[in-house]
Amino acid sequence: MVCGYIQKENNILSVVLGQYYEDNLIYKGHVTLGVSTDDFRLIAATKKLKSPPFQVTAGNENAVWISPEHVCIVKYMMKTSTGSMRQPVFKGIRDDKEPQECIERT
Repeated sequence: MVCGYIQKENNILSVVLGQYYEDNLIYKGHVTLGVSTDDFRLIAATKKLKSPPFQVTAGNENAVWISPEHVCIVKYMMKTSTGSMRQPVFKGIRDDKEPQECIERT
């Protein structure tokens, strides 16, 4: 699900992703490719948070954190040995799923 975004140079945007593991929301990385203007408008209009909804790694210092309420689809080639997505592409927002349904399966 979408938990924030980072605006970069030349109007490039990275969406920060999260997913539930048990009852905890955890950081799952970012995706830059595929974010449409309409999706970004929806994301940018979401309630802002003062701090991240989970513990984050370096590279997220300039993120704008939002309420984790938008479920999204992200396609990727494979997961790395550390669980990161290889070559992720944002495919859009889903309105047929609730954030609590975004559960990491082991």
